[in-house]
Amino acid sequence: RLHADALAAAERRTAPAAVVLWAQLPRYADPGVVTSLPRTRQQVRVFAGGPGWERGVVPQPAERINDLASAADAVERAVC
Repeated sequence: RLHADALAAAERRTAPAAVVLWAQLPRYADPGVVTSLPRTRQQVRVFAGGPGWERGVVPQPAERINDLASAADAVERAVC
């Protein structure tokens, strides 16, 4: 339930290697959040997962993940 602009500010401030957008419910799976993430000098891998994304469209550049274990693996690969 983090606001999109707060997420964007955190991404610009911390320059993470990966961002995981988890939506437990469909009403939180907002494709607009993915497309509004800032483009930073360092490429950020974006992952969307959780039951909320199951029926929704995951826009580029996000990659769909199925569960928390997949999320952890994906983030670990993005950091390495």
